Amino acid sequence: TLLSGDCAISSSKKQVGLRTIALDRSHDKYGSNFCFYVNGKRVFAKGANWIPTDSYPARTTEKDIEEYVKIARDSGFNMLRVWGGGGYESEYFYDLCDRYGILVWQDFAFACQAYPFFDDEFLQNVKEEVNHVANRLADRACLALLCGNNEIEAMTAGWALRRKFVKWTKTFFYDILPVELKKYDDVTPYIEGSPVGTKFLKNVGSDNVGDVHLWAVWHGFQPLAYYKTRNPRFCSEFGFESMPDLKTIAKFASEADFDLSSEVFSSHQKCRGGNEKMKFYIAERYRLPKRFEDYVYLSQLCQALCVGEATEHWRATERCNGSLYWQFNDCWPTCSWSGLDYYKNYKAVQYEAKKFFAPFSLAIEKEKNGVKAVVFNDNIAMQKGVLDVKVETFDGKELFSEQIPVEVEGCSTCVAKQYDVRKFGGKKALKNAVFVATLTCENPQNVAECQPETVRKTMLFGKEKNLKLPKANVTVDVHREGNKAIYTIKSDVFVRKFALFTKQNSPLSDNYFDVLPNETVRISQTMDEGCALEVLKNDFEFKHVAAIEPKSRKFADSFFRFKTLLSTWNLLNYVWYKFFM
Repeated sequence: TLLSGDCAISSSKKQVGLRTIALDRSHDKYGSNFCFYVNGKRVFAKGANWIPTDSYPARTTEKDIEEYVKIARDSGFNMLRVWGGGGYESEYFYDLCDRYGILVWQDFAFACQAYPFFDDEFLQNVKEEVNHVANRLADRACLALLCGNNEIEAMTAGWALRRKFVKWTKTFFYDILPVELKKYDDVTPYIEGSPVGTKFLKNVGSDNVGDVHLWAVWHGFQPLAYYKTRNPRFCSEFGFESMPDLKTIAKFASEADFDLSSEVFSSHQKCRGGNEKMKFYIAERYRLPKRFEDYVYLSQLCQALCVGEATEHWRATERCNGSLYWQFNDCWPTCSWSGLDYYKNYKAVQYEAKKFFAPFSLAIEKEKNGVKAVVFNDNIAMQKGVLDVKVETFDGKELFSEQIPVEVEGCSTCVAKQYDVRKFGGKKALKNAVFVATLTCENPQNVAECQPETVRKTMLFGKEKNLKLPKANVTVDVHREGNKAIYTIKSDVFVRKFALFTKQNSPLSDNYFDVLPNETVRISQTMDEGCALEVLKNDFEFKHVAAIEPKSRKFADSFFRFKTLLSTWNLLNYVWYKFFM
């Protein structure tokens, strides 16, 4: 408040956070670290890239923004990267991130192209933008990082005939921008761009330093398990494209256009060869399906598998400090890399994020002749729990079981147990069995609200397309409890990736999960206002992998992959990402 005598002539009110945020980039035994610390505690960054919420920004309401940020919080996110190819968000967005404890990695709005920083008028305009952004965000509790740009530095390697732009890219992001920032904010960590190396065009994209953008899966046609061969310090961009929810597709296409090659559907696919890439990766793990609706389901399974296994692998290593997948949201109804489609329908990866981003969670890591169960604890306090492990055949015969008490120190990871699968009969004998690990938290009062009561991970001893998954007798009963629809699922045999689809608008409490033989699983969903129970009972359908009807024989699936890879553009990308990235 500004006083003139006893009279207040001007006042301003701000909400600030009393916290420290640091980015550790010191040298260590692996190279150079890239780790965020909040109030002196290491944080493994978990989240995604935030893009504009609508192609027409004025259509986005505060209610929309709050729904998005709440979904991020409930999915276990602790960071959102506001992507430089979009822009700067509303005050309300940053208010919500402050309130819900979501760290913000803020790119300046420069991305994927050359900018004429050598032009005095343009440079002055940019300095005014920097002044405005820095002053506006400096007091935000959520602000964790200011980043100069998205992917421009790496692109300069191809600007052989644009040397002036290369020189000024370095000058602006390494010399001018950090000096300008310090005039207004000398506290918030700053990096020159993303991905970043040790200095201009040095070690950009290296696993030993800085952050990386990994696109060998998808653009480079590398296998889904590729991410387990990479151990970056921080992965700020990676992902897998999938189709939006069928309800979303039905808003822009009639059933006559439910075809990957239809003109209408293809107009909602803006990635070059995107539909063929989805089929290419589906055929890596599953049989190519006969029905269009099953492509929706299987593309989302591949996306969840890709992002989930990568994140769990990186959480299991002490050298990686963050996993931000591309991308969280969508600006229009389309095939994309998002976890939420344009209408905020959850894709499989968004359901799975609640598990692979859970503060107290686990991963199953395959080894040469074994399996390793790794438990993560992102809470500040030590966490106790119980790990139940079993191996069970698809028809319910138990081959092995044990219960292991676990104690994991705060902000750390431990290997709970390693198993030699030969003691269960070997991999060939286990082709009709599933490895199941279930982690239960013993003192949930110490855990964040987004923590599930239990986290379960399963592993098959082969790819689904090569296994004889049993035909299941699945029953789904539904009843009402207040404003919730309760779905009770049961099967006589193992069910791989059960997914329930309803016409209700809210997400389910869980989806895309395995059901064990004779197990009863309950999930819930907030009902639409005015919805009657009788409507609910005829309101759903479900899928699982064994129920998908293949389009043709396995040879045809393999030949499709071979033919797709031999396309000139695809083959060039494969070679580039295989040998040069």
